[in-house]
Amino acid sequence: MPTDAERLVATALAPLLATWPDEPMPPARLQAYTMVLSDLDPQLLSGAVAQCLTTCRFLPKPAEIRAAAFDLRGRAAGLPDPYEGWSSILEAIRVGAARPIAGEAYLTDETVARRRTALQAIHPLAVRAAFNIGGMPAISQSDNLAADRARFVDAFRELVARQMGDELMLPAVREHVKALSQRLGAERALVAPEDVEK
Repeated sequence: MPTDAERLVATALAPLLATWPDEPMPPARLQAYTMVLSDLDPQLLSGAVAQCLTTCRFLPKPAEIRAAAFDLRGRAAGLPDPYEGWSSILEAIRVGAARPIAGEAYLTDETVARRRTALQAIHPLAVRAAFNIGGMPAISQSDNLAADRARFVDAFRELVARQMGDELMLPAVREHVKALSQRLGAERALVAPEDVEK
């Protein structure tokens, strides 16, 4: 007898199974889909299935549905593409937000407000990508913005891939990683500093 989670996933998968009626869904396969998809919000899962209907040529694997779900979640959260992120960094630099506000008593309230607005418009991943390539002050003084843009795009994509990998991770896998990290941290603490230097 199917579990509640299996029924929920089977209901969400119904449009896919109707589209690919020759694909069997035996209990073992349904269990595998359920293992990968049951932690998703039902509305997000439904949206991911709909997205897969428009992009997949074959019955999507559970990982494809999960990736579609997190792609939709990123879009809903306003995750910019790398070039939008770069543009927001350049806009912040243009209005002077790369310089500190404190100590600049001559600034008008309007200028301070423009700087704050520009900074607030930058997605946190774009801020991290800019930091990873030297920060906004370094970018503002650069004489090769094309190279900086390429480095920013690479850094931004790497951060998005890392975040996506973290978010795609199943809760059970996340627990394994956490336990392993704690164990490795404890093992690192047991290594004496003089052993590391040798």
